Amino acid sequence: YMMKPILEGRILQSLGLKGTEKVLEIGTGSAYMTALLALSSDQVTSIDIYEDFVKLAQDKLKEVKISNAKCEKQNIFNLNSTYKYDCIVATGSFTETPEFLLGNIKQNGKIFAIVGDYPIMTACLITKSEDGQAQIETLFETVVKGLQTLEEKTIFEL
Repeated sequence: YMMKPILEGRILQSLGLKGTEKVLEIGTGSAYMTALLALSSDQVTSIDIYEDFVKLAQDKLKEVKISNAKCEKQNIFNLNSTYKYDCIVATGSFTETPEFLLGNIKQNGKIFAIVGDYPIMTACLITKSEDGQAQIETLFETVVKGLQTLEEKTIFEL
């Protein structure tokens, strides 16, 4: 799965990266967005639940000599919350605003997330305020595939 280039451009534009940020990308995919983020920030960690995506991405980044990005096999529900990022970018959608990620960003840090259910989804920029609360700015409407996770859901049946 790969996002449309216009969407990737809008994501980068909305983040307003200055080149000094530590960025977490959720969903490595083809590593194209990883490369764009690496060229716009200080350091990128990209995580994915699929080992083959991680390996291919690392190879691609090495091939184009991008050294400030690393890819790891990891699930977003097992993130180490002691490390704080300046920015988190999710490349797949969430059904609800991912406020659980606030613990992984610094004060005034940003989370780019696409929220909603097909066919109605909205790109949002979530900023962590001084008091740790989420300030949500709606950016534009779009549709992307949902973020795949290894979260086990309990289904209630009678």
